[in-house]
Amino acid sequence: MTKSKLLILGNSHSEALPRDPIDGYDLEIHWLKTKDNAKFGTMTLPEAREKAASLTANDTLVLMHLGALHNIYGLLNHDVPYGVLLDDGTRVGPEDAQIIPVSSIRAVFQNKFESDKVVPAIKEATRAQVVHVMPPPPKEEIPERFRNKGGDYHGRGIAEFGFAPADLRLALWRIEESALSSFLGKLGIMHYAAPAETLTATGFLAPDFYANDATHANAAFGKQLMDAIVRLSKSRAYI
Repeated sequence: MTKSKLLILGNSHSEALPRDPIDGYDLEIHWLKTKDNAKFGTMTLPEAREKAASLTANDTLVLMHLGALHNIYGLLNHDVPYGVLLDDGTRVGPEDAQIIPVSSIRAVFQNKFESDKVVPAIKEATRAQVVHVMPPPPKEEIPERFRNKGGDYHGRGIAEFGFAPADLRLALWRIEESALSSFLGKLGIMHYAAPAETLTATGFLAPDFYANDATHANAAFGKQLMDAIVRLSKSRAYI
């Protein structure tokens, strides 16, 4: 029996995925290196395009590339506190914060996606069905050991700024998730967010799936995500 290929071109979040053999599939997982000077990564974009071009219509290519803007802009507090006014009139963020309309946040995310060259380049190179997986939603309660942690996140000190309110972090994830789904749909790429069984009733990442930092999920989440990826591949839902 000929096996289908399952190629996953990921990022730091793909490190949680299991590498165990999957019945009916030849599995490959690579950390996509999108810049020549990138500190991490195992496969360059030209190499990824070549690999993608070798796939057939019976294969599945999974990308884990976009979707981290909610953390870049909203994991930590800002010098000028801000909140977001959502479409339904709900306000999230600190009470004394400067309010930004959700449409403005959405436009920033959309513009960032439109400027990305990686996802379209890989999509254009392959005949396989393509699925893009977003990073997991935020953690409602970030463990105390991370709150006083040294170091920085995208150039901002974690201990100095502290983590943004949970409702704001979740709102930003949802805004980005919606904008990303729209962008990917235009490219003919299926968007996948997170397995329902890994979430709390309010949409945060459940504590059982926390990795040992503020943004990543653990191997138990990775197992659930891989199961979901295989189900999507078998369904041929986005051919």
